[in-house]
Amino acid sequence: MTKILSYAVGVLLLALYIAISLYIGRGREIEALKGERNALMGKTSYLEAEIEKRNEKALYADKRVCEVEKAAAAEKDKGGFDWDSPLPADSVTLRLRAD
Repeated sequence: MTKILSYAVGVLLLALYIAISLYIGRGREIEALKGERNALMGKTSYLEAEIEKRNEKALYADKRVCEVEKAAAAEKDKGGFDWDSPLPADSVTLRLRAD
């Protein structure tokens, strides 16, 4: 009877050891995944900031193109502009030289 009882206790201790080691292993995996998630969140924030900067540059470029197109349309009515002129004084080239 004592042998059966000692075997039962041994099996229970082995099961307890396996359960605890699995629990600790899962905890480590969860912590590793949380660390990866935090790293990805940091990268996401950085990428969102970069996208915002590029959007601002694109909006500025779009506004600039609209200004040049308006100036070109205004000069078209006056007879156009000459890109080969040494000192063109039309509004399109003046706008392009502004920046």
